[in-house]
Amino acid sequence: MNTMNIIEQIDQTEQDTAENVIAIVLSFMENAVNDAGVYVEHSGRTVVSKKDIKMALQAETFEYIHREDIEGSILYYKESIHNDLELYDEDEEDEKDEKDIEESFLQSKVVNDEDMEEYTVSMCKCNVCKRLNHAILIWDDWKPETDMEKVLKRVIDTKM
Repeated sequence: MNTMNIIEQIDQTEQDTAENVIAIVLSFMENAVNDAGVYVEHSGRTVVSKKDIKMALQAETFEYIHREDIEGSILYYKESIHNDLELYDEDEEDEKDEKDIEESFLQSKVVNDEDMEEYTVSMCKCNVCKRLNHAILIWDDWKPETDMEKVLKRVIDTKM
């Protein structure tokens, strides 16, 4: 095996690792955002707040590894990432236009703090609302055991 083959294998391994990590994060986030949306709807509100997202991320920390569809979700995102990377290599000049469209879309969806509705807790007894309400109750006293749990707790506590 020559040096070029080894370098190509290392590059491919690094790309695979990056794609896996990104796919896991996207899958995790999708679940949390969906749960936050359900929680908001069940609380009678129409706007997802930072507090809803934080609570959903906390709940997802406990739920994620127990989800039945986790492998399929990760594979879906990994394939999407791989396809996006191939398209990115081909269409770098279109990136500026896409960023402008994305920023415009996001700005139309962001609500200023002063325009937020009054926060209300969901009293719904569905599984999603029970999980989110429970997560907020136990979060501060929870002691993460794995390295991943420690990272998630630290990031959610310091960045949210």
